[in-house]
Amino acid sequence: MSQAGEALKPDPVVFEAICKQAVACDHCFQHKFATQSFVDVAQPRYVGPRYWRESRRRLFLFMNPGEGHASVEDREMRAALHAFHAGSLALDSIFSGQRSYMGQWGRNGKFMDFFNAIKVPLDSIAMLNVAWCAVKGDKPPAPMLGACWSRFTRRTITALAPTQIIACGDSAERFARNAQLSFTKVPHYATRRPIDYSVVRRLIGSDSGEASTPLPVASVVRSRTGATTGRVTVIRLIEKRNPKSGKSRLRYDCYRDGMTVAEYETSVAARLGHAEAAKCRADIEWDLERRFIRLEER
Repeated sequence: MSQAGEALKPDPVVFEAICKQAVACDHCFQHKFATQSFVDVAQPRYVGPRYWRESRRRLFLFMNPGEGHASVEDREMRAALHAFHAGSLALDSIFSGQRSYMGQWGRNGKFMDFFNAIKVPLDSIAMLNVAWCAVKGDKPPAPMLGACWSRFTRRTITALAPTQIIACGDSAERFARNAQLSFTKVPHYATRRPIDYSVVRRLIGSDSGEASTPLPVASVVRSRTGATTGRVTVIRLIEKRNPKSGKSRLRYDCYRDGMTVAEYETSVAARLGHAEAAKCRADIEWDLERRFIRLEER
């Protein structure tokens, strides 16, 4: 990892401060973007106690907490979150409560089945929802997603400083792509489609012990206007033999190990024209997911 990557460290103090701000927020309900569910306060999502000390920090990105139905878990979570808001309960206690109920998450325990199958210890990961509040109907609208992202979620990614963001499911993938995050896509644990866990393990590096994207992705999170933190992202070739066909093969030929993303776009524009250069960002995301390349910062 580059020196810039080494300088990026997760900050639990900033993270907790963001969580306190989130549980005090009712912006979306005041503006009637959505209707509150039984758990009527923002829900900071689980961060394992070992996460802060890990060199490979995996952040699993989901879309929103489930609507809930006033179950024992929901009642306990609601009370705990209000206590955290009031300052009478520690954030670690919130996460301990979530951890105790994870065996019940997903139909027939699918959540634990998923994490057991991908061989990633829960104590070493972080989870984050784009939308922090549960809503009636279980589908947060676009204005709510935008408000959560700008107020809390984007800053939380920076505070967590993950080395890999893992977008779980199609909705999380679409949001991560629109937010211009560097990410790896995997199925949602509750999908009804069969999951090839060997592929998931390879994508997230749990078979080899290496994350598929060693870039500290929090450092290249962009706002919706496309502004960056100012560091330079460089491309490292993993698959040096061109694995593609057609026009995408010609663009892949423009890669040079150690070149910047901007240099890649310039090279494609010079050889193939600006219309092809417009596809470079999508190329990079595609190639990252398939481990043809990786990104570093300097």
